[in-house]
Amino acid sequence: MEGVEIDQFVKTPEGFTCSDKSGNYIIHAKLVIDGSGAHSQFAKKIGKLEVEKEHHCAGLRVYYKGVTGIKEGNYIELHFLKDFLPGYFWIFPLADGQCNVGVGMRSDYVGKKRINLKTELNNIIQKYPQLSERFKNAEPVDDIRGYGLPLGSKKRAISGDNYMLIGDAASLIDPFTGEGIGNAILSGYTAAQQAKEAIESKNFSGTALKKFDEAIYRRLGDELSLSYRMQKLVKYPWLFNFVVRKANRNKVLRETIMVMFEDIDIRDRLRKPSFYFKLLFSGKN
Repeated sequence: MEGVEIDQFVKTPEGFTCSDKSGNYIIHAKLVIDGSGAHSQFAKKIGKLEVEKEHHCAGLRVYYKGVTGIKEGNYIELHFLKDFLPGYFWIFPLADGQCNVGVGMRSDYVGKKRINLKTELNNIIQKYPQLSERFKNAEPVDDIRGYGLPLGSKKRAISGDNYMLIGDAASLIDPFTGEGIGNAILSGYTAAQQAKEAIESKNFSGTALKKFDEAIYRRLGDELSLSYRMQKLVKYPWLFNFVVRKANRNKVLRETIMVMFEDIDIRDRLRKPSFYFKLLFSGKN
């Protein structure tokens, strides 16, 4: 039912009674798959997923038109700026020529450093010549909007009796890039498979649905763990800068970093001390 916001959930022996605030729409469900996003009330009230600032990102985004310097292929851009570490600035090109522009930083750092993300977003665009030139004739096409992003840097229970959580509602956002669409699609597909099994067996218990958790973390667990380690690496600018400078001169390393978001085996190298040892003492630039 499009345009209907279901925000009331009552557990029953058979499953859940779900309704909107007006009570005009009532659904009796044996199984609920919640994909209502990062601010899911179901995940909070039923799944008991609380905001943990160490595993949560505060972000702002605004859509711009007229941003120049976008590379052919519409690659996403992550800018790690020394004055804004351990946060980052992003430019995500969109299909219509506009760009999703924003900043993100782990919520615990935002609180400790008392950072105003809106001020930082505007300062970054104006302060750095490489960016200000690209935004010289650009215009925002909407208001700056803030988001809280529950990161997948901690393993959580994402199912229970008569329910499964998917996507951002399940806190499956990549801790390093802040990207969540791919993991949302994967979790939705996996939940559909598990739902089919539950319907066929007529078993909607938390014990049966735990297979969903196991399947998700078997597929994504290592990737999310590695992203969390990479997120922590950004706290050490000297090491981060060294790797980037080395990549500028070394084609093999550059290509390794470029594909690390797609290849878990290559990505795994970045958390091994031997990888940095080879960088430091390699005779090649």
